[in-house]
Amino acid sequence: MKKKEFLKAVDTLKLYRRAELIDEMGHELISDLYVDPLPDDHILRTVL
Repeated sequence: MKKKEFLKAVDTLKLYRRAELIDEMGHELISDLYVDPLPDDHILRTVL
């Protein structure tokens, strides 16, 4: 899949509610668990 097509798909995901990953204390876990395949957390920043 080309980068442009991927980013288009990500835009459609923004229309839906996303699940939050939190621990028992209420802290978000996404930054601890997520590894972005592109530099500078590009995919994560695009999705958020």
